[in-house]
Amino acid sequence: MAFSASDAALEGFNIVRREPKAIAAWSLIQLIFSIAVTAATVPFMRPLMELQSSQLVGVRPTPAQAMAVLEPTLGFLAVLIPLELVVVSILSAAVYRVVLRPQDKGLARLRLGGDELRLAILWIELGFVFWLVGMAVLIAAVVVGATISAALKASAAGAVGAVMAAYIVVLLVMIWLAVRLSLAAPMTFATRKVQLFSAWRLTQGHFWPLFGCYLLSFIFVLIVLMAQLSVVAIVTVIMSGGSLTHMADQAMRPDYSSLSAFLTPTRIVGLLLNSVLGGVYWSVALAPAAVAYKQFGPA
Repeated sequence: MAFSASDAALEGFNIVRREPKAIAAWSLIQLIFSIAVTAATVPFMRPLMELQSSQLVGVRPTPAQAMAVLEPTLGFLAVLIPLELVVVSILSAAVYRVVLRPQDKGLARLRLGGDELRLAILWIELGFVFWLVGMAVLIAAVVVGATISAALKASAAGAVGAVMAAYIVVLLVMIWLAVRLSLAAPMTFATRKVQLFSAWRLTQGHFWPLFGCYLLSFIFVLIVLMAQLSVVAIVTVIMSGGSLTHMADQAMRPDYSSLSAFLTPTRIVGLLLNSVLGGVYWSVALAPAAVAYKQFGPA
């Protein structure tokens, strides 16, 4: 049976239709986590914003002052990133469970065990690979671009163009690498073994169908996101009395003096909408790769 990029891209919406309770549970997890992260982040943002404001007016903080602000923030991130990794792994496994192990039902397909641990390890490995390849390609592209610019005695605008071209090269390489390794996560889940490069063979010769599938799913996510942002914008305009200036000021300069000051009605609506649609985002974003693995994976 030929692989259908459109059918695979739409699988996330099929899950929303078939598994509304699971989607609601995933969205609830997203909401709880978002509220917890917001509440924990606000106290760290105020000193960071004050530090930034002082730099903008020409007041340079001493290294000791800067570290006094940055150290607690780094400690917070050291706790937040592993927690976020756990949540991502749990929700990813739940989506893969719907597609690859439909017989495993349980409570909204949610677990916390070996599947989630293996996915967490894989996400760490993938992050390192993408960082390593991205840095290597960027350095190589910048060196080549700078060499060519120097040889041609290019102007400053030409040098800027060379740097922009280097970033475009990095973006294209990252897209190619992401597609080639896109089946690593569903393969890890299906085989119960961490599969980083084994999935590379599965995507051999299937780059363009997979790229088309992921592009479609990305467009679908953007459509949902634009609908969400439109609702938030309408609510913001209403809450601000129709003042676009006030709306922009709230968006660009959040008040981090306290949690209650930060959580304006507009921001609360945005947080709720993002969390309510969280289950939809996870399903639409992750299901296509699982469907592709069923098609291209070992029988």
